[in-house]
Amino acid sequence: MTAPIADARSGVRRRTLLRGRICWGPQYAITCDCAIRDLSESGAQLRLPSSQALPPTFAVIHILEGAAFEAELAWRRGDLAGVKFLQRHDLKEAVPRDLLPLRNIWLALAPA
Repeated sequence: MTAPIADARSGVRRRTLLRGRICWGPQYAITCDCAIRDLSESGAQLRLPSSQALPPTFAVIHILEGAAFEAELAWRRGDLAGVKFLQRHDLKEAVPRDLLPLRNIWLALAPA
């Protein structure tokens, strides 16, 4: 009998199906819709088209929560990607100038 493999995540994950947007590049001008499938304090599993290339680091906007996460790509398999969160930013509040493009993207997508 083999021992179960330990989960490498540092936090408890919640199964979700939430709308998100991945953003990167100068002024976060490159964007791609995604579904946030699993979510924890330290990261998430995203679903996006398998043909969509991703850089090593990018921002993920959690539209419903009004938050942006600086994220690092941990793994990629087909249309799924695992990301590690590096920092969280509340887009409902005032943000530093360099995060204004993310806040504007969120405002355009946020439910009324």
